[in-house]
This record gives sequence, structure tokens and C-alpha cells, in this order.
Amino acid sequence: MHIIEIGNYAKKITIKNVTLKMINTYIITGFLGAGKTTFLNHLLKHHSNQNNLVIENEFGKVNIDATLITEKVDQLVELTSGCICCSLGNELIEVLAKIAHSDKKPHNVFIETTGIADTSSIIGMTKSPEVTKYFNLKASICIVDSENVEDRLIETFETAKQISVSDIIIVNKLNMVGEHYYSKIESLIKVINPFAKILKSHDGSANFNELEITFNNNQFLIPEAIKNTSLNTPHKINTVYFETNDCFDLDKLTRALHINFLLYPHQLFRLKGFVNTMPNNIRYLVQSTGKHMVFTPAKNEGNNIKSELVFIGLQLKTETIKRILRPAIKNHNI
Repeated sequence: MHIIEIGNYAKKITIKNVTLKMINTYIITGFLGAGKTTFLNHLLKHHSNQNNLVIENEFGKVNIDATLITEKVDQLVELTSGCICCSLGNELIEVLAKIAHSDKKPHNVFIETTGIADTSSIIGMTKSPEVTKYFNLKASICIVDSENVEDRLIETFETAKQISVSDIIIVNKLNMVGEHYYSKIESLIKVINPFAKILKSHDGSANFNELEITFNNNQFLIPEAIKNTSLNTPHKINTVYFETNDCFDLDKLTRALHINFLLYPHQLFRLKGFVNTMPNNIRYLVQSTGKHMVFTPAKNEGNNIKSELVFIGLQLKTETIKRILRPAIKNHNI
């Protein structure tokens, strides 16, 4: 196993003039003790025939979790001087730049965050333009401890945000709770994050056939349950659905969303939806996690008449969402 030691300095390196295949990237998150490293071991075993690089983060000078990785790893990068999402932000970019410049590039990069990480910021880094040229974020995977998730949602801010911004939620340690309680957890997660694929696990493993399907599925549908309503949870996370038959001015919409997600990162967690835009009549799939907004020309998503956006965040109000969007609508009457 080759270990790259990264110092405490933070220097941003711009990746340029590099020709390489896209590197599959996976973010593994979840609150302390949920079973992230155990899941990572299963994931590494599943990809054992490929070249794998792990970026392992722990809050503190000694990375205990790195010693718990039991499966084959071609390279392990340890970040121990702080949390990836804050003090090590530039350092993560630097590590990714080194990977892009390396002679033997991995097939997969697995980023395991510390249990108190703001996952949205890490996702935002992986979606920055200088990174997306070379790294393909396949999924953000959140491991949930079924025994403690309800308490964690009440006690911590991080748990709710980790769930709300992830693509896949793995409800772990189900052998410790009954099936009726799993149904309660599943319902709660669906309110916090209606887009996520929810999978069951007893020991940190997962159904890898289902995982691969989710990894390769870039389309999504807005769940019927959240249309024309605002869903609330007792844990203060709520979902607001917005629709309009009018078109958006793309420049104004981009600016409005960027400004508000930048100003209110602790309230606006996630955005997904489809928008019709002027002047070119192009329909876009819009996705945001963290401070980066991605607009992708939409295809084969069904209804092309309405613009539909779903906001996930902390105590969101429908009138506030309308106020944000109103100036970007061509002929607004909302």
C-alpha cells in the first residue's frame, strides 16, 4: 500500500493541459459511528479488480479510520489536520490535482469524510469546473445508523444535511431494530430527501446491483408526494415545490440561485428540477449541492411544459422561494 503524506499547508493547484480518462469518484458520508469505513471496505472489495484510491479524512492528528481499511487499496491519501469541508478545502483540490497529473491514474476515487463534515461543500468542490473535467462524481452515499438516526437528527445539524444532499442513503445496522421501525426511518428520510435511493444494510454491505443502477442513472423524477405542497419534518428540514408555465431568463436564474445558495448555505441545502429558458427555448436539468449550480440540457424526462423546482433546506418558506425566483421569470405573475 502506497501512502501519500500531505502537509498542513493549503495551496490551490489549477489542473490544466492534462489528457486523461474520467475518474469515477464516490463520496461516503454519515455521522460518527454510522459505519462508513465498514461500507467502504465492502465497496473496495466489490471493485477489487480495479485501481482504487482512497482519500480518508479524520478530525484530528491521528487517522484511526485509515487503520480500519482491510481491503486492497492501491493508494491511500490521509488528511488529518482538519475537516475536508473547511480547513482542508484547498488541500483536497491539491490532492485531486496530483491524481490528475499522476502517471498511473486510478479507476476510482473514494472520499470518506469525517462524521461531522458538511458534505455539501465537498460535493461542491467535486463539481467545480476544474475538477469535473477529469473526475466524474458518481454518487454521494450517506450511511445512516438506524439505532440512533432519530436522536442524531434532533441533536445535530450535520446529520440532516448529510442525508439531504446525498444520492443514496444506506440504512445500516438494521439487525438492531425491528422492521416496523425501519418503515418509520424510511418515511422520515423520504421527507428530508425525496430524491435519494434508500437501501437496507445489516453490516455495512449493500446490494451492489442496485448501487450500480443508481450510479449510472442520471435521470430523476420529482416524486408525486411533494408536488403542489411543502413537506415538513419535526427536525426542521422541509421541502418546497415550485412550478410555473412561464420561461426563465437563464442568466437571471443562474445569478439568483448562485447568490442565494452562497448567502444562505446553512438554510438552502439542495435544489433539483427542470426549467424552460429563454431566449433559446432550451430545457435544463438544474442541480445544486453546496455552492455550485449545474445546468445540463434535459432529455427524455417526460413533461416538457412546466418548469419544476424542488428546494430542500431548513425551515424554507414558499413565499421566500417565490421571491427568489420571481425576478428571473420572463412574464412573472407569481
